[in-house]
Amino acid sequence: EHELAAPPLGLIESASVASPAAAAHVSRRHVAFVEESLVLSGTEGRCSIHRRCGGESMGGVLVSRLQRLWRACRLDLYLFSPLLVSVAMSAVVQRYDLYASWKAPIDGGRTFCGKRIFGDSKTWRGVAVAVIGSIATVILQKHVLFDVAQTLAVVDYAQVSVLMLGTAIGASAMAGELPNSFVKRRLGIAPGSTARRPVRRVAFWVWDQVDLLTLSWPALLPWVHPTLGLVTASFVLALVIHPLVAEVGFLIGARKTAR
Repeated sequence: EHELAAPPLGLIESASVASPAAAAHVSRRHVAFVEESLVLSGTEGRCSIHRRCGGESMGGVLVSRLQRLWRACRLDLYLFSPLLVSVAMSAVVQRYDLYASWKAPIDGGRTFCGKRIFGDSKTWRGVAVAVIGSIATVILQKHVLFDVAQTLAVVDYAQVSVLMLGTAIGASAMAGELPNSFVKRRLGIAPGSTARRPVRRVAFWVWDQVDLLTLSWPALLPWVHPTLGLVTASFVLALVIHPLVAEVGFLIGARKTAR
């Protein structure tokens, strides 16, 4: 007979003194602990494993994880709401072709190996709208929504510079899209088009949805200490929300395609 010992409660208490994070880790071990005993059954020599669960049922664990994911999604929605506002502003600007003098391509029409670096779809107007929209939203988060949205804030908005945080969010999101465009131009994929090969088509579809996050999280490090849950939830949200936003933009005439 083989027995596995559960983590002692004293370890949980000592960990709580040393570090709250350590205490939480040890506590989870204790809750999730499973004791296994091997029992020989009769003369047939069969071995059965009896598990006595010292914590939640599988259903309870699943519900708990879904609840944590939902909370992380809510935190991410509030954190990245400046980008959602910027997208809405960009849709209006593109639909009515506002500020046309700013619509100069970021690459200035230059080429690399005979092909455009980013293409005409990446413009300084897009960067300006993203930054202005992000700054405006951070102003609202700091001066208007601060008291009613404290439970959703992972940033101490009372202490931040709205110019620095708003610029970081908007500019990093736009910069995160550039490598995607660069690779597509090298492969001969025009703006708004997709790859012909199925594997590449799927890969670029995923990249199209999440590329704005690839530099946003590093840019937010001075204000946010990201957890694996927050980062994972943000990518899940991007995979869900970005295609819907693109479809709406196409339907109202702000985008040439729904991709």
